[in-house]
Amino acid sequence: MTLVFSLFILAISFIFAGCSMYEFKDPTGAQLQIQYISPQDKEQKTVSQLKPSPQKITSQPQTKVSEIEIIPEFKVKPKSNDFAIVIGIEDYQGLPKSDFSSKDAKLVKDYLKAIGFQERNIEFIINEKATKSAIEKAIEAWLPNRVKNDSKVFIYYSGHGAPEPKTGDAYIVPYDGDPNYLEVTGYPLKRLYEKIGKLPAKEIVVVLDSCFSGAGGRSVIAKGARPLIIMTDMPAISQNIAVLSASQSSQISISSYEKGHGIFTYYFLKALKEGKKTIADIYEYIKPLVEDEAKQLNVQQSPAITPEPEKIKGKFILR
Repeated sequence: MTLVFSLFILAISFIFAGCSMYEFKDPTGAQLQIQYISPQDKEQKTVSQLKPSPQKITSQPQTKVSEIEIIPEFKVKPKSNDFAIVIGIEDYQGLPKSDFSSKDAKLVKDYLKAIGFQERNIEFIINEKATKSAIEKAIEAWLPNRVKNDSKVFIYYSGHGAPEPKTGDAYIVPYDGDPNYLEVTGYPLKRLYEKIGKLPAKEIVVVLDSCFSGAGGRSVIAKGARPLIIMTDMPAISQNIAVLSASQSSQISISSYEKGHGIFTYYFLKALKEGKKTIADIYEYIKPLVEDEAKQLNVQQSPAITPEPEKIKGKFILR
């Protein structure tokens, strides 16, 4: 009792002395702390807790959005019987990158949906998923199991192409492809045209943002081989097929870092956005634009179309 009373008197004396924390020991050696918070301290602490702490504001770099990346709203009906395969390979298993190819493929898919293609009717394959077996399955199994007589088919490929040095035949290079062993690891364009030529589709459009000369750009070649000046002629294709390519057979297809896209795909989508509807109209629109853009990058690149534009006027309508 005497100890408790002594502690009380001691605490009172410290309070009047302006102290707020007291520490002392009783005769048994036990340590005791007493904290006093004055009304003024309590009020000040409460205000401090209510006052918001200043937050650090960091500025985020502004990413420039290309005009074609704003997807237009086309007034079209859903195309329930139309089908598309979209392939984009930017990162390869053992080859240099094909700049912006996967980004371009994603944007092409968005445009296809905007012009009426249904999500379930688009086979979308990019980067490590675009193996040789996956490409074969999409073209030779997925499509034939779905296409009907009134179907329209759209096939887009962005990535490396390669020539077979012995024959000059053009190959799509899958994610796991090897230009040194194209016959077993690549997918030949001849085979593509042969397989889709057997489909009962009304119209088939093939768009290739690639090149097959081996001279650079979106093209690779077997080690020790030289770029091909003359390649084999375009294989015969069915009358219901139109092919729009990024460049002529001996040229390369390039990308623009300023635009963040392959220049061919950029102007292809820009043509769609500005109201071009047929493959022939798109070709005539983009040809001078791609040529001029390529010249600014010190490259010769001129899009190609098969059959000739005059023969397919009014046909192969995309929207």
